[in-house]
Amino acid sequence: MGALSNDDIYHEDFSRQVTNPWVKLSPDEWGSLTEGLYPTRFDKNTVIYHQGDMLRFAFIVKSGRVRLSYYSEAGEEKGILIAEENCMFGEAAALPGYPTYYTATAIVDCELYLVPIPKLISTIPTDSDFALKLIMLMARKMRIYSAQEIELSFTEAYTRTCHALLYIADVYGKPTDEGILIRNRFTHQELANMIHTSRVSVANVFSELTKCGIIAKRDGHYIILKPDELYV
Repeated sequence: MGALSNDDIYHEDFSRQVTNPWVKLSPDEWGSLTEGLYPTRFDKNTVIYHQGDMLRFAFIVKSGRVRLSYYSEAGEEKGILIAEENCMFGEAAALPGYPTYYTATAIVDCELYLVPIPKLISTIPTDSDFALKLIMLMARKMRIYSAQEIELSFTEAYTRTCHALLYIADVYGKPTDEGILIRNRFTHQELANMIHTSRVSVANVFSELTKCGIIAKRDGHYIILKPDELYV
């Protein structure tokens, strides 16, 4: 692949930011919506709700990370979204009263605000700023889902793995003299679930990237030594 121009890199960065399935929002995103609510704790690996459930709440992450996944009839998992701090999830099913399409699982110990749907509905017409932010979040999620469908249709596992590393670097990356240090730990299986491939395929790609000097591991954390090489 030829060298990227500055315009190309800007376009790639912007596109990656708005399709990144690791969604983290600012602390003041939802204004007074959580006033009077106390966060509920969910231990690591707890299922918050199952695919097909009817929801009485939307959920906002106070701390921790939640994975939204779709399960096939054969039990195969496809990771859809990672809800990080201040990300709302469940609203797309709860607001119209649809059964939820995904299963939500706590990746780590989490604290979540459970927002009753009547409170959510009553806030929309009275707070235009909140309503706009909710629409923007739902639009961002639609873009994430569309991007995943396109990637699954047109790109191979190597490319999807490289793109996933760039997504993770956007959220957890810290620039260092050596490269971009990814401060969060993750497993090959977790990444495989997000890009709908096998753990072995992800492990093989990581091995190849390491051999080529594109990534390395330092004290249990990955560091991206040559980020430009992941633009494939």
